[in-house]
Amino acid sequence: SHHRSKTKRHTTQLSHIRAYNVLMDMRCLCFVALVGIFTGVEAACLSSEWITIAEEAAGGAGTDEFRFFDFAANVYDLYAVEDIVSYKFEYGDNFENVVEFELAPESATIEFLADTAASLDQNHLITVLSSNVAGIPVSDGSVTQYFCKACSSDAVTKYGDSCWGILSGDTSRSCGCNSGGWVGSGLYYGGFPSGECNVCGCHGGGFSGYTTTGGAKGGVSSVGLRISIQICQDPWCDDSSIASFDWGSLLTSGSAKPDVVSFDMSVEDSDLSLNIEVALTYEGRSSADDSGAVYGTTYVLDFEDFDAHADSIAQPG
Repeated sequence: SHHRSKTKRHTTQLSHIRAYNVLMDMRCLCFVALVGIFTGVEAACLSSEWITIAEEAAGGAGTDEFRFFDFAANVYDLYAVEDIVSYKFEYGDNFENVVEFELAPESATIEFLADTAASLDQNHLITVLSSNVAGIPVSDGSVTQYFCKACSSDAVTKYGDSCWGILSGDTSRSCGCNSGGWVGSGLYYGGFPSGECNVCGCHGGGFSGYTTTGGAKGGVSSVGLRISIQICQDPWCDDSSIASFDWGSLLTSGSAKPDVVSFDMSVEDSDLSLNIEVALTYEGRSSADDSGAVYGTTYVLDFEDFDAHADSIAQPG
């Protein structure tokens, strides 16, 4: 009797493709974003919340908690990975430097923010959504961006330069998330300390912030770091608020029509894409031929006339 909707931001590049996404909001409204002949589709959460996972004070020498993401409470024990919309790393004395990113679709189910061998991948693909760090620009498709995760507490290879990093176009990896001689540009956390590492120099250290080739990635005091995740709310529709209507009344007299709560149509000047947004009531119990309210309801939005007797409902337009 309840409808639960998983809502997650998803960005896909399309070319001459018509697509539509269905989301639910707290009022049991059905939000339909229909995009046609467009270059992109983005379905954002109607409601979300930022959760701070951990903070590291400036001046520290680095800890295994941040080096491996070995937090007191496992992030993914608290939140399903599919409910995490994006990740935010802030650093500096007042956390004034900010990079927000999402995992690329091929990496989206990986629980990288945890101390597990399964999280290790020096080339997790990401999309940077917002950033005020010049060396980590917002993704525009011109360069490949990565979250490098090179260390865990039980890893066989224990890199001494750097354990993880946020990188834009940089592929230097022989010493963790950079190469020997401090080759590499990005945001870095120091590697295994002296007595623990077995590859490259045993530098240890905290979060370096943004550094370029020649600048130390490890062996430096932390500049301060806060890690947060954005969680997409997953509301339940109250049973009493699910709307219904009768097909007989609709066809014979035009009454009991579903309500159109809002409608908006706009054009993106940058790429001349057309965006149509419609909010409709969630119709969960429709009736026909005196059969009782036992039918579900499908909304079809199209750019052309839709004839259910002649066209397939799976092929609008």
